[in-house]
Amino acid sequence: MFSTLVRASRQRYAFFAVHKMASIVVTRQSSGKTSDYCHHRLYSNSDESKPFSEIPTVEGWSPTATAEDQNTNYARLLERYGQVYKMREQGSDAWTIVVHGPKAVQAMYASEGRCPSRGRLFTEAISRVYKDNKWRPSMAFAGGQEWRRIRLAARKQATPKWAWQALDPLHRLGAWLGGALNGGGDIRPALGHWAYKGTALFVLGDIVDLDHTHKTFMRAGLKFTRSLKSILTSRNQNSDFVETGNTMRQLGRQIMERRYQRMKEGRETNTTLPGVFEEWIREGVFSPEEAVVHCTDLMATSFDATANMATFLLFEIAKQPSLQEQLYREITIATTTHRRVTIADLQQMRLLRDCVKETLRMYPPMAIGRRVVTMDTTISGYAIPSGTNVHATMGLMSHDPTYFNEPMRFKPDRWREKDTIQSFSCLPFGFGSRACYGRRFAELQLYSLLLSVVPRYKLSTTQQSIQVEYSSGLVAMEPVSLTLEAR
Repeated sequence: MFSTLVRASRQRYAFFAVHKMASIVVTRQSSGKTSDYCHHRLYSNSDESKPFSEIPTVEGWSPTATAEDQNTNYARLLERYGQVYKMREQGSDAWTIVVHGPKAVQAMYASEGRCPSRGRLFTEAISRVYKDNKWRPSMAFAGGQEWRRIRLAARKQATPKWAWQALDPLHRLGAWLGGALNGGGDIRPALGHWAYKGTALFVLGDIVDLDHTHKTFMRAGLKFTRSLKSILTSRNQNSDFVETGNTMRQLGRQIMERRYQRMKEGRETNTTLPGVFEEWIREGVFSPEEAVVHCTDLMATSFDATANMATFLLFEIAKQPSLQEQLYREITIATTTHRRVTIADLQQMRLLRDCVKETLRMYPPMAIGRRVVTMDTTISGYAIPSGTNVHATMGLMSHDPTYFNEPMRFKPDRWREKDTIQSFSCLPFGFGSRACYGRRFAELQLYSLLLSVVPRYKLSTTQQSIQVEYSSGLVAMEPVSLTLEAR
């Protein structure tokens, strides 16, 4: 099975080589029991646990030593050593365990506790950079009880109901995108601006004009996000990460202060959505100062993932004219009696939603999910002590023929056969209380993309594949050229 996965990565979809791994990396930390209760035996792979010391060992080598190739290396190790092995991760003297399979992922999340941690190596690296540069940790980078306080306070805006308020403004944003895409060519720049405008809508409640401040902030956020992996693969601080982080925070403060001034003057947003910044302040969720910190990081680090998922989505749709026509019929049937799609309509558009889901499977935005188990548990048949650092690299499992038939084909209809898809085999946004905060809004923005583009254009492309690479997420590293023909 694993040799099949490696061969597939070298053939038609060789561009997936950098993330051919959907496993779990486990780094052993000092044991420390907690009072958190979980029926973790229900999620174990067996009733009998073999000792930690019996896990097969890879000596003297770490796949994280070369960041670009780490997931290819993980896949090769998986092929050689099987579904469970241990090694040492760069930057740590602790053992790291790699396991593979939905049950192992389920066991990891079942043992994450009330304050999920993404692991010692990640936490220490990020904490060091933030402390050295006197940056206040935002929701994305906080940990422990501080993270729990922030996330619980902000939970309302992470719900589907809250995100649905943005559907009408997203229709307006889609109309802007239609004009920006007109003529075709490389779709990445237009989708990058569209994604940033969508994130700004979520944060500020406005469809912003891309003035000099926003463009500079956008570039700084992009560079900051894509240099994040260097912090995890090196003991030294990355100068780009620090420099762009400072620029991002300075400009973010300017943007938030402009919005705050408008709030004090009683000036409304240009949409029906208040934006999380305004709601957090008006409802007393956070102080204005803390809201600035969270919103700056949220706005700067979220749009790149959405832009790339949108790129992959339109690319796959463009390669299948018959699928496009099915989507076109689904959308037009839903809008025969009214002009704009409602949430009720959207909930009936199964093909449209499955196209988004299939894109997230084929192009997983999260290569690695990190957790620390907070109780003694069993994963893949081995006893794992409390305090063990668990990294889940999700990419390979999404492409594993054991869990997905013809995994390298874009087949949205596979999601209609839910009984054939195992739980925890595809988790593009993570799982549990520390899953992606903006998941519901990001999904809605991708739905609105198809609602805006498919009724207006027929898409086509002669391009067969995309060269991709993981930085903090999956990124299209070359032009993605489509032809758009007006309907």
